[in-house]
Amino acid sequence: HVEDAVVYKVQFKSSSGHYLYGNKSMEMLDVGEFVKVEADRGEDLGVVTDACHMQDLVVERSNRKIEVKADRPRIGKIVRVATRSERAQLPEKHRLEMYVVATCKELAQRVHHLPISVLNAVFQFDRHKLTIYYASNARVDFREFVRDLFGMFKSRIWMEKVVCLFVCWIVSLSSLH
Repeated sequence: HVEDAVVYKVQFKSSSGHYLYGNKSMEMLDVGEFVKVEADRGEDLGVVTDACHMQDLVVERSNRKIEVKADRPRIGKIVRVATRSERAQLPEKHRLEMYVVATCKELAQRVHHLPISVLNAVFQFDRHKLTIYYASNARVDFREFVRDLFGMFKSRIWMEKVVCLFVCWIVSLSSLH
């Protein structure tokens, strides 16, 4: 039954966490365990921060009056526990993301003169998608900027505007990795 299914909250670098179904053949996962998950057209790595039964999650959200549309929880799938080799790649991924942030700041300010502050960059683990987090008070035309980024990093580029309330939170998260 779906109500009995175990769901895990998995934290990624710049998100509050997503709920994902465990693989039926998997044993229970421990908090702090790294897992490989299905992601937007690829795979990503995250860390388990909580586990509960689907019914408990539904009740908790109902009690807190969280509307599914407003919260947009993602109930995806955990593929498996991350291997030691995959976990060992995370520091290099973080260094590359720091390089992307510096490159984006330079490109946005000096080449394209965009009215944005680049806050963070996150590669999906398989490097198929690159999300750039930014803040801006104006509407921004990113077409040329995104073309340049695609040419440099050969990944799908996703520009994610960060509302002011979360700017400090995202910047502090980037220091965790």
